[in-house]
Amino acid sequence: MPPPDPQHGPPSPRKDTFERSEPLYAHGVPPRPARAGAPIQGQAQGQAQGPPGAGPAAPFLQVWFKCAGQYRRVYKNRDGSAYEAICPLCAKSCTFRVGASGTSRRMFEVSC
Repeated sequence: MPPPDPQHGPPSPRKDTFERSEPLYAHGVPPRPARAGAPIQGQAQGQAQGPPGAGPAAPFLQVWFKCAGQYRRVYKNRDGSAYEAICPLCAKSCTFRVGASGTSRRMFEVSC
């Protein structure tokens, strides 16, 4: 540490704590919303949390494409017989058929 400057005196001691009267987030930016599934303040338990008239969420698979290094959410095709996935990098397609003797797994890995 350099010697103190004769004009300004010794350095002031460092404050390890500080007092703050304002919230720690930027002005005009609201705090983070509650976690998904947590009841909204003022909302009764068991009420729908989505917009009015919204149906149940569509079923999907989570597919990891190795060559792209990305996960993709894959939905059922129009007739509901299969999930059709396409790699975002190499465009390789992969079909996951739906059937009674299938698996309950929701995550898969595709080597492209």
